[in-house]
Amino acid sequence: MMAQARSIAVSLSDKRKNEDGSNGANALVMNAGTENDTVAAGVSSSILEEYIGCCASMGLRPSSVVLRMVLEHQAAPQRLTTLQLHHTYMGDSGTAALGRCLATTLPFLRALSLANNGVGNDGVAALSAGISEKARLPAVHAGQVLPLLVLDLSHNSKITRAGGQALLNTASRISSRLSLISLVGTRVTDYFESRIIRHCANTFDALSENDQQLVYDLGRELGLIADDDAAQMATGAGSRSDSVAR
Repeated sequence: MMAQARSIAVSLSDKRKNEDGSNGANALVMNAGTENDTVAAGVSSSILEEYIGCCASMGLRPSSVVLRMVLEHQAAPQRLTTLQLHHTYMGDSGTAALGRCLATTLPFLRALSLANNGVGNDGVAALSAGISEKARLPAVHAGQVLPLLVLDLSHNSKITRAGGQALLNTASRISSRLSLISLVGTRVTDYFESRIIRHCANTFDALSENDQQLVYDLGRELGLIADDDAAQMATGAGSRSDSVAR
């Protein structure tokens, strides 16, 4: 069985919020520079400039957490495979900005947690579009943009039926690789939840053994899968029966 998602607070120096209750615009004093920080040839000439530009186009200041993580990994962006944004008050606006440039800013990201962020249906819709684009790009830029496998949206009570529809549309795409989604504490209806579960389970079964193990490892890292589940999978003693952590 899947363990319920555990929310891990991220300490931020700036707790100021936007009007929608988000601080998806937390400031980080920095000089983005103009150097060519190429991560994926033909995808983005500068991951920092791409993200900052997305936020600027929406009238937002970039999230300090996202900027810090990108800065820490800009020399080796392939190492930034997990992004934990628990309790960072991203809200719909910050989530939408992240979704718009998910493929270009975080091309190697495999797991994303937005637990307890005040995310609603608008944020989920924008994020879903970004996840779909990220899943489509590997066919164009082989090995330089990787699809998202694990998504934690737990404890965002503003996500309702419309958000479930957006997630279902994404999970059901042929190119989708989403195999584990946490919807603990949301208001997604049973109708959409059951269908999301089915699509995620089918996607997981179609993954290679290495990617299946990666899903378990990422799920454990985000607190969505208990250690005994991963041990069963590693020994072949059990199979994953629930692709949505509740």
